[in-house]
Amino acid sequence: MFRKSLDYFKVLISSSILIFLVYYMSINIEMLSKLSFFDITLFIIIFLSFYLSLSLPFRYILKRAVSLKSLFGLSLVSNFLNLFLPMKGGTLVRASILKKKYKVSIKKYTGISILLSVCSIFILGSFSLIILMDERLSESIYFHSLSFAAYFLSISSLGVLVFSKWISAQIERDYLSDVFKMRNIFITILSYLMATSIYILRYILIFKIFNIELDYFSISSITILHLSVGLFSILPGNLGLKELSFVGITSLYGVPAGISLVMISFDRILQILLLSIGSSLYMSHLGLKFSKILNYQKG
Repeated sequence: MFRKSLDYFKVLISSSILIFLVYYMSINIEMLSKLSFFDITLFIIIFLSFYLSLSLPFRYILKRAVSLKSLFGLSLVSNFLNLFLPMKGGTLVRASILKKKYKVSIKKYTGISILLSVCSIFILGSFSLIILMDERLSESIYFHSLSFAAYFLSISSLGVLVFSKWISAQIERDYLSDVFKMRNIFITILSYLMATSIYILRYILIFKIFNIELDYFSISSITILHLSVGLFSILPGNLGLKELSFVGITSLYGVPAGISLVMISFDRILQILLLSIGSSLYMSHLGLKFSKILNYQKG
């Protein structure tokens, strides 16, 4: 009972934060005076390319069991529901649909999800070691904490990848050893490198739209640090946490808090709109309604 009440409370907080972001965006709409149709089109292409790249490891590991189009659609549905459902409910929905419609076992899905998580941690940790060479970060009071986190994440995740077979044997999880093959690890790392590069392009575009002049290395550093925040999920979609962290990170680079909040509000609102449209189209393709697809969370 307490757990369910806590989940509802988290959803309420997330919804309140979203309403605030929409309101804050509306009263600062003049900052988007230079927004063009080309910018919106480019944002949509970059946005969809990011989720497509995240679907590639599933496609490769599952081989011909599920088409890339279906995996891409499921990625949109999963990430849209994760914005509002506690405990990453969208991930459970995707697992259930893969099981019921495509006969992908929960164990197989769990193994792939763990591989994706470990590879993403390894890439973000490794990139963090590079961006720590930035003078603005090295002079920050958070430098030592960031350095420790970067070394810990990159080394520990690399250890899991290298010794995955031994770890699988020790914990007696054969389905993990089946997924953690070198070729699967290699493809997943390449896919996440692509996804991270695409996300950097997304932030470069946002900084351009708001006419904030920063060099590409600085924007890349902001992107990596902000993506790293996503490793820790507190509220559905980390609504509020990602916005506050973005304001804090960009302040290290001299971006005023008010402008940063409008920038990330713009990004978040477009994210929700595009995910809602994309997931609705895919659910229509499956012949499912939103109310019905939530039942998959229980499956």
